[in-house]
Amino acid sequence: MVVTGMGMVTGSIIKFLFQSPKWLRAFLVIHWVALIALAIFVTAFCVNAAFLPLERQWPLSLWDLVLAVAGLKLFSVFLSSLHELRMRQLAGGLPGLALTHLQWALRFTPGNPELYYAWGHLLYLQGDLSGAREKYKQVTQIFPLDSAAEVYLGRLELSVGHWQEAHGHFARAYRLARGIAWNDLREWMPEAVNEAVPHRFRTSWSKLNFDQEQLDFLIQGHYLSGHFKLILQNYQDLLRDLASQNKTAYPIVLSAEQHAKVLPVLGRNIHISPVPEFPSELVRIEDTERLEASFQKDGILVLDSLLAPDACEALLHFCQKSTIWHDDHKSGGYLGSYMDDGFNCPLLYQVARELKEKLPGILGAWSLLQMWGYNHDSQCEGIGLHADAAHVNINLWLTPESANQDPEHGGLLVFPLEAPQDWSFQTLNTETERMQALIQAEQISPVKIAYRQNRAVIFRSRFFHATDQVNFKPGYLNRRINITFLYGRYQPDLKP
Repeated sequence: MVVTGMGMVTGSIIKFLFQSPKWLRAFLVIHWVALIALAIFVTAFCVNAAFLPLERQWPLSLWDLVLAVAGLKLFSVFLSSLHELRMRQLAGGLPGLALTHLQWALRFTPGNPELYYAWGHLLYLQGDLSGAREKYKQVTQIFPLDSAAEVYLGRLELSVGHWQEAHGHFARAYRLARGIAWNDLREWMPEAVNEAVPHRFRTSWSKLNFDQEQLDFLIQGHYLSGHFKLILQNYQDLLRDLASQNKTAYPIVLSAEQHAKVLPVLGRNIHISPVPEFPSELVRIEDTERLEASFQKDGILVLDSLLAPDACEALLHFCQKSTIWHDDHKSGGYLGSYMDDGFNCPLLYQVARELKEKLPGILGAWSLLQMWGYNHDSQCEGIGLHADAAHVNINLWLTPESANQDPEHGGLLVFPLEAPQDWSFQTLNTETERMQALIQAEQISPVKIAYRQNRAVIFRSRFFHATDQVNFKPGYLNRRINITFLYGRYQPDLKP
């Protein structure tokens, strides 16, 4: 109750300050007065300690000086945050005034990389891509181990169609955040990496079980050395200790002792299966005009044998042999990987590019926004009902259908009903009951697409959709893997 009350009071104060710019100016005056007072205080402290006899010294201590400096620093951080919030509030409508607030924030906390990111976002919204790129690059120079700067640079290059440059930035960001795999290619390595171990005390049963299955597969296939057998045994012991835990819930909280046993692998880049571009075309689509007309009418297409068989196999191997499955925040029994966190190889970009070239009437107007993969437990609910903040989704299934124990299920349910335009990203991904109520009110039945390897489902991103019940055979190589290409940002925001 006390925390909630303090939060409400703080929110009211900030709202009042935003509505009354003169109070922001008043705080600036107070800050400069406090800075002058601190300078006088420091001078007095030095004179007091150096020149006055002990019996005539003022009651000033080093502790008083430390408190004064700390208090002014906290006040500076508060003012910086206030200006940053004001900047974000004004960014869409008054970019000039927003930039003024941002520059004030930098005066108070000049070493804050988030402010450089915000500056880059602001320039991006104004169409100054070179300026935005320069601000992000400044962060890479000031904070060379900060992976976020590489992510923002990758997103910027992706938005203007520079996919090769985007791939390079995302590759470096991943290695800065997760470390360098023993078999990494040199051109993807940053000059230095942060050796700090990721703290992953919160995880899921699906993640721990997946890691031990993948480790076993990589060791048995001689992709990893026998030295990893000890860590594999630690994973197996840990899973036995956690056997009573809810296997679909998130999170499972590990103790420091439990975490230490799996620390060298959990959340880290251990092995990458490099997959280059193919010299020949991969995407096989015919009768394009008919397909595009069908999509414009219904908003959904199903294409079988989308990729050349060897390309589909290569992507499957990339997903199975690469330790890129770090998103364990899901409760449906699956893990995720995204283009700025490991799901990033030249072959994926080749597929995305050829899809745009083959389907200009569907994808030609939109840039590639995101790519991700999901790796499912053998039996699970999968991804729940949601919609995406984009224009076009392309889902592609990689695992052989021989792994599917229920051939008519395990695919996708698509409800041909678009989410309202004013629904936020948060609403589209979390408010299941609200989505279900809308679907029931509109009396919309799902289009059920059965699972098939190398089958692609193309649909309007804001159609509600969910994974059909997954019932695959046990075993690491039988795990259901799907990848998604997302095209076209639906709504602009502060991030590119």
